[in-house]
Amino acid sequence: MKTKKSLIVPGIILLTLCAALSAERAGAASVKPGSQAGEKMTLKIADADYTFVWCPAGEFVMGSPASEEGRYSAEVPHKVKLSKGFWLLESEVTQGMWQSVMGTSVRQECEKAGGHWVTAAGPDFPMFYVDWNGAKAFCEKLSERAGCEITLPTEAEWEYACRAGTKTPYAAENLGEVAWYAENSEYKTHEVKTKAPNAWGLYDMHGNVYEWCLDQYGDLGPEPAADPLAAADAATHVYRGGCWDSLARNCRSAFRMRYPATTRLDYTGLRILLVPGAED
Repeated sequence: MKTKKSLIVPGIILLTLCAALSAERAGAASVKPGSQAGEKMTLKIADADYTFVWCPAGEFVMGSPASEEGRYSAEVPHKVKLSKGFWLLESEVTQGMWQSVMGTSVRQECEKAGGHWVTAAGPDFPMFYVDWNGAKAFCEKLSERAGCEITLPTEAEWEYACRAGTKTPYAAENLGEVAWYAENSEYKTHEVKTKAPNAWGLYDMHGNVYEWCLDQYGDLGPEPAADPLAAADAATHVYRGGCWDSLARNCRSAFRMRYPATTRLDYTGLRILLVPGAED
């Protein structure tokens, strides 16, 4: 009898775990498009809550005008059309989220990078010391757990969401209201969502840590573009948004820079995008 019980009980536990996992995957896989900009949706994936913000399809001018203070020549203004809306994580991926999926702490990633330690560890701090390859691996593992497509935003999607309808250098009149950067950060990373969000409810799009984009870095031209994506399979990739160590000019919505895909730094992290399923 003891032998039968030892076989049956683990079987019940296994079925329970499978059912829970199936429910989690089904919940994520059935995600539908949002109805308006700024709508929020929370999913529990890999034992962590992920709150996403709806960014509707639309058009905007990507890049910066010649009159913008602090601009760089690589920010060529051009019209961009995004034909599909998307769900963007309301904050940068946190250390708690990362560890629940990848099984490593920010300190362990720091050791892999051979970098110096910055005192900013905790589940609600943004993850950093992440290279582009690691960011992609996180998205792939989370997609498998969630049962839906999770990826990095393209450069165009990132800037569109950062601007949230604005045409000014920052998505707020006062950069200090929305960003941790060189002038107010005390030269360290801060917990996510401790500054005000932009008009669509996205936090830390300016400052705190830089965020990897899906695209290969490339020259922008003045021609209009639709759903642009520079080759994702490349050695050098775009990062956006500024960080705790950035001057204000590098926190602008249009600012763009590049690093090799294997670069790990104490100010570079990620934000993820969830691709909605088709409407019924």
